[in-house]
Amino acid sequence: MMFSFVLLISVFQLCKSVSVTGSESCKQCVHPRYPPLPPNTGYILYLPHCVNNETYNFCDAVCSGFQFDGQTSAGDCTGCSRKCSRVFKPVCNKEQTILYTNSCEAKCAGVEFIDCEGLSTVIPGKSPLPPSHLLPVSLQGVYSQSGDQLDEDI
Repeated sequence: MMFSFVLLISVFQLCKSVSVTGSESCKQCVHPRYPPLPPNTGYILYLPHCVNNETYNFCDAVCSGFQFDGQTSAGDCTGCSRKCSRVFKPVCNKEQTILYTNSCEAKCAGVEFIDCEGLSTVIPGKSPLPPSHLLPVSLQGVYSQSGDQLDEDI
């Protein structure tokens, strides 16, 4: 019994001596989220950074323990994300926790992705508008059924 107690105390002391506390920057890092309000809700935005030849999401890069410059390290290590469009057509990982700018970014990250639940985006000039009667009153009747503008002064 006494041996078990001494062994337990020894293991506790060993664990205390090897415990690692993160840097102050790591403790303060908060993953950017979308949509951004209210705080700590929404999806974690995937912002890849190449640190020590490994790709990390932003706060993971901060907490990696390696020094890095946020400007020159932005993007994945392979350069794949530089080929992706900057058009915001978000997709999420299967767990619906991380949001990628578009499917190209998700492919570069090597994750399986799906449409984000409950997230709607409008791409100007690409997304269809809702039927006129569903628009705010100030926008109803601005365009005819053919899509031609009725009055340029409106």
